[in-house]
Amino acid sequence: MCQEEWWTLYQDAVLETDRDQLGTRIRAAQQAIAARESFGEQLPADERIALSNASAALIILQQEHRR
Repeated sequence: MCQEEWWTLYQDAVLETDRDQLGTRIRAAQQAIAARESFGEQLPADERIALSNASAALIILQQEHRR
């Protein structure tokens, strides 16, 4: 999975307005991010930071979705 794929799925989740689809989008983005993070030190530092930030944002979005 390349950077563009996880980023697209992350954006899809963040921009989703249909509450029925939001959970699915969040999970897809989280899986894509986890797959990309599995490359660890092979990734550039700026992408590792972006992955971490995106993961944190998805956790918040998920918590808000559950309310």
